[in-house]
Amino acid sequence: MGIKFIASCTLECTEFVAGVPESLCCTSGNGGDGLLPYPHHSLAGVPVRDITFVQTKGDFEAFRGVWRVQPGGGGSSTFLCYSVFVKPQAWLPVFLIESRITSELSANLMALQQHAERVYASSRVSSSASTINDGEPDGEPDGEPDGEPKGGPEEEPKGWLRMV
Repeated sequence: MGIKFIASCTLECTEFVAGVPESLCCTSGNGGDGLLPYPHHSLAGVPVRDITFVQTKGDFEAFRGVWRVQPGGGGSSTFLCYSVFVKPQAWLPVFLIESRITSELSANLMALQQHAERVYASSRVSSSASTINDGEPDGEPDGEPDGEPKGGPEEEPKGWLRMV
């Protein structure tokens, strides 16, 4: 169609370590009422951590949502569920930007996954490089063999990020 769309926004983000209170969410609807859209596809009975975001300025009339993170697969993966409400300016039809927003969100989530994996791998390298003498980062003896910090070897990476 030849249309180029670029948008920007500034978001206010808040973390809720025990999940966003339902009083802040629209549980029956999409969030068009000014409340946050509720992440309906989360895992039932599994602890949640939520990050909410609300546009404070930008190119959309409204942009807000919730990222819900939950342990999945017996601790071997992380389940991410997101719910977003986007209302473009009146002059911009939704169908023109819907697929672009979806593809950009997928690309951003993949970049987030790759970054998290790099940070984790880097922390493992730093941790083993800082192990001195008997495995204690502080150099204090603990009676364990060199290279094995107290409590045994570090756990292996815990899997991947699943997007819904």
